[in-house]
Amino acid sequence: MPPRQKVTTFNKARAIAWLQDGVSKREVGRRLGVSHSVVVRLHQKFQATNSVLERPKSGRPGFVKGGP
Repeated sequence: MPPRQKVTTFNKARAIAWLQDGVSKREVGRRLGVSHSVVVRLHQKFQATNSVLERPKSGRPGFVKGGP
């Protein structure tokens, strides 16, 4: 299985705009180079939250190497 590619916020916004213009989910997926199921989940998330932004992740923040 190939590694997952993150869909950028810009491309998420483009996908939502295309969907609102009546483009099919399969066509949006083809334009972005992702499967239509990614577009389906993105659209469901947008309908629930009215946003394409990621929610903050829980847990310990990452370690930044090279302190004082």
